[in-house]
Amino acid sequence: MLKKQKNDERLATLRDNDYQVGVFAYTGSGKVVLVTSRKGDSWILPKGNRAKKRSDRLQAKREAFEEAGLQGSLN
Repeated sequence: MLKKQKNDERLATLRDNDYQVGVFAYTGSGKVVLVTSRKGDSWILPKGNRAKKRSDRLQAKREAFEEAGLQGSLN
């Protein structure tokens, strides 16, 4: 969340569970896997909001499957 300061500087403040998790996925030949953004105007890494009841690793694996159909191991 960004908060405007008196001197017009912006500070980023991070609250509990207020971040995203994602994966840097690559194929066996070393190609990086990307997905399109919601607007379809750019390429991004598969990612999503952190779920309170899941570990970051499990959530990242879930996002990779939901957004790109990826299955595999996390390193």
